[in-house]
Amino acid sequence: MEIKGKIKHVSEVVEGEGKNGAWAKRTIVITEDVSEHPNELVLSMFKSGEHIDYAKDKFSYAIGDLVSIEYNTRANEYQGKWYGDNSIWKIEKVSGEAVAQTQKQEPSDDLPF
Repeated sequence: MEIKGKIKHVSEVVEGEGKNGAWAKRTIVITEDVSEHPNELVLSMFKSGEHIDYAKDKFSYAIGDLVSIEYNTRANEYQGKWYGDNSIWKIEKVSGEAVAQTQKQEPSDDLPF
């Protein structure tokens, strides 16, 4: 899935050690302002091994940045409870024009029913 919008919140890095080594996690809130009622989505970047720096030192995004994010939605069960996560696998800055073009796209009136 993909979302384009403005970063509203960036969390501090949370680090830990698991059975497969060190890991780092950062949470981002993005606002997709495409209507009167802007959508907000919480996404997480969980990295380990050789990619751990992408959630730590190489993370160069700040509140207010316009970004395009590609992510996967996941659900996991643990001890009878279900947890959901929107996991970022690609993030990049975009110009204001790219977001404006997305916002100007009007829905099609060709409904299938």
